[in-house]
Amino acid sequence: MRILTWLTRNDVPTDRRIVDLGCGNGMMLVELAREGFTELTGVDYSESAIDLCKSILSSQSMHDVKLEVADLTGKNIPNSLGKFDIALDKGTYDAISLTPEDAQTSRTAYVRNVAAILENGGLFIITSCNWTEAELVKQFSSAFRRKHTIPTPSFNFGGKTGNVVSSVVFEKLST
Repeated sequence: MRILTWLTRNDVPTDRRIVDLGCGNGMMLVELAREGFTELTGVDYSESAIDLCKSILSSQSMHDVKLEVADLTGKNIPNSLGKFDIALDKGTYDAISLTPEDAQTSRTAYVRNVAAILENGGLFIITSCNWTEAELVKQFSSAFRRKHTIPTPSFNFGGKTGNVVSSVVFEKLST
């Protein structure tokens, strides 16, 4: 829960509008709500994932979290999503990157769509096990600048040091 720890240690106000991109079963949303965050939205392309998320949130008596089915690699995102202060990604970009059909087009659309739903100056926090920090910075540079790197476990091999995962906080550039 590196992302949650970063949010709480950096005194992010709990009324910030946060979207979990690729929310899956919603456990990140549950943890955010437990920490007092109140303006939460989960997005997933899978209606089954959204149904599961609804069920889990309901079992936790968390009825104020908004959920929406949306394809973040599509041409347009539903206007009903609105704008957010913070967008979280804990593996969605990785999954999109593994798409067998034209992964580059999907990645480009994802970057464009994430930027479209964030307010200027909004934060995009991504954790990736497939991309290095430098690669993420390059891939998101059209719409974001690196603000902070969240420390992650590292390893040494063959005289080089690397990280098991990359966690980067980006700030959306003004448009």
